[in-house]
Amino acid sequence: MTYVTIEDLLCQITSTDLADLLEVEESGITSGYTNTILDYGEQVGLDTTFGYLNAIYTLSAQTSLTGSTRDYMVLNSVISIMLKTIYQRLSPNSVPQHISDSYTQAIETLRDMQNRKYTPKMQERDKDDTEKVRRIYTSSNPKITYPY
Repeated sequence: MTYVTIEDLLCQITSTDLADLLEVEESGITSGYTNTILDYGEQVGLDTTFGYLNAIYTLSAQTSLTGSTRDYMVLNSVISIMLKTIYQRLSPNSVPQHISDSYTQAIETLRDMQNRKYTPKMQERDKDDTEKVRRIYTSSNPKITYPY
């Protein structure tokens, strides 16, 4: 894990739950994967967060930040999505309710950032750059008319 630390995880889950997750990882259940379960969860959290915010903000610099320089709401969203992903991966039918609620809140927060109801501590893209990104996502094509 590069963006999320163990201390960050302990803000949302207990040390016992974290120890259980790490024990599952060390037991060899995840040994067939190229990434560990925590790395996988972090990557899903970052990818989901970037998917919501990449059209408006430059996020590449966000992953290299550490400590209090990271935006708290972005970090909290990544952790919530990460934990939901890990719990679903390990036991799909028994995701704790507080993890599901935290995930739902994280998605709502990302939508608020996307709609600019909340502004994270990140640099906004230039207007020209933003239009290029949005055009890619909307995949708008001009209407083709054939003269007959």
